[in-house]
Amino acid sequence: MQNLPFRVQVVMVVGLLALVGVGGWAGLVAPKNREIGTLKARLETERPVWLAPREPTRPPPPITEEEQKLWGLLEVRLRERFPAEKALPGALEAVAELARASRMELVALNFQTPTAKSPAAPGQPSPPPSLRVPPPLQLSRSIIKLTVRHRYRDLVGFLEGLDRLQVAVAVQSLEVTREEGRLTTEMTLRTFRWET
Repeated sequence: MQNLPFRVQVVMVVGLLALVGVGGWAGLVAPKNREIGTLKARLETERPVWLAPREPTRPPPPITEEEQKLWGLLEVRLRERFPAEKALPGALEAVAELARASRMELVALNFQTPTAKSPAAPGQPSPPPSLRVPPPLQLSRSIIKLTVRHRYRDLVGFLEGLDRLQVAVAVQSLEVTREEGRLTTEMTLRTFRWET
């Protein structure tokens, strides 16, 4: 290439650069231009759908008498399942009845209202963590403390039966010990109330 005159060398370099430029255009830029053209055409056909004026929103239809009755029934069921604090003696009776039906011997059953939290004494277990519930449910302030003697399968039947009670009851803590060939269980139960 050094034997060629300078003008020929310049023409060859310019020609080579032009060839690379045309090849790059054909290989890289032209396909993207076609893709952009296709997207622009698609955008133009779909734009009227995006920009079409929306229909004004209509107010919801009025609640019918049947819907009001159904809502009333639902509210009654919620109040039964999640009673107010003053209706909790009914929960205590339901738990006692379930324990008897599960062939458990009731040793103790009562309500306790928890006091301010204090740290556990040395050697004593720490108090059970509080249950978390979504609003508008609230944990009742009172705790049901239950001590029963039973066989293992009686405890299983009792725990399964808690779910079928009319009042929602959750087990907060459960401690089982063996005494004189039978099991003794101390449990803490919590009920919920519906706050609106």
